Amino acid sequence: MEPSKIESSSGPAGVVSPVHIEVEGLRFNRGERPIFRDVSCGFLRDRINVILGGSGSGKTTLLRMLGCLLRPDSGAIRVDDDLDLTRLGSSEIKAYRRHVGMMFQGGALLDSMSVFDNAALPLREHSPLDEAEIAREIRHVFDSVGLDGVDDLLPAELSGGMKKRAALARALVTAPDILLCDEPFSGLDPATVRLVESLLVDVNERLGVTMVIASHHVASTFRMAGRIVLLVEGEALSGAPDAFRDHADPRVEEFFAGDLV
Repeated sequence: MEPSKIESSSGPAGVVSPVHIEVEGLRFNRGERPIFRDVSCGFLRDRINVILGGSGSGKTTLLRMLGCLLRPDSGAIRVDDDLDLTRLGSSEIKAYRRHVGMMFQGGALLDSMSVFDNAALPLREHSPLDEAEIAREIRHVFDSVGLDGVDDLLPAELSGGMKKRAALARALVTAPDILLCDEPFSGLDPATVRLVESLLVDVNERLGVTMVIASHHVASTFRMAGRIVLLVEGEALSGAPDAFRDHADPRVEEFFAGDLV
């Protein structure tokens, strides 16, 4: 593949399928330290998009911006071409978040609540459903992610892989259009990584949700991603996985350092 197929922050080369979320010219400093100098990229609709980058490159920071949990210092984040997340007020952010699911690193499940109650929490807080309707929705989502017989268990009683499934279920109960996943493979053994990877691919294919994953797991990224966004030196390089296999940018070679397969 031609090196030009890798798109840089300074100007995307062209989109192979519709862009659901477009990031343009993001700048962000953490104290005196610049995290984003000029980040521009696009995340494809109904596909798995993976954000890669070294430690401190801003993977989780960018994901939090896509979820309106953090604002950039400048720049734009447009959803469906016209909704700029950086300009939303509090009521508009609340409305937007109804269409977004978030799978946090480590799951962020509440230790004192059962797995069922953890998953039901978004519906109890943000939907008019009664308890019987909530139970039906939870059962449907649990079945879709392979959770069985865990309703009354506490998160501490689950294996690492089952915790990931429970966190994913909670993120999916509101039927989001966009699913944001922060390091879903962290702390997992290789076999469980494969299981969670297959689960995410299956959810993407069945539900058609736009998925954005912040990850450090290179092998999994190349197996599942439709688009990769690589954060380097405060900017972004993006493209299809194959574009990174045959590349000309030395920053790409330095980051992967033999991990490309």
